[in-house]
Amino acid sequence: MNKNNLIKEHRREIDKIHQKLILFIAKRNNVFKKISKLKNELKLPRIDIAREKQMINDARETAGKLDINEKIVIKIIKILIRKNLGKRLK
Repeated sequence: MNKNNLIKEHRREIDKIHQKLILFIAKRNNVFKKISKLKNELKLPRIDIAREKQMINDARETAGKLDINEKIVIKIIKILIRKNLGKRLK
């Protein structure tokens, strides 16, 4: 296989990964909605700072294990958290 075809193949693989990421984000949003509904029924606060910190620490740890840029991973997690809570991004 020539290098141009190899590039095209890798790009198709990236496209498939992007689609999977989008599906996982949609799945996460659906699970968040279920949690939010339960919190409302139980009259629990919408925001759980301890849980947010735990998610960020878990992301940091996983990024370190996988040798991925920690700052980028944490930024993605914070975007997902804030999006679901309706917070403005900082």
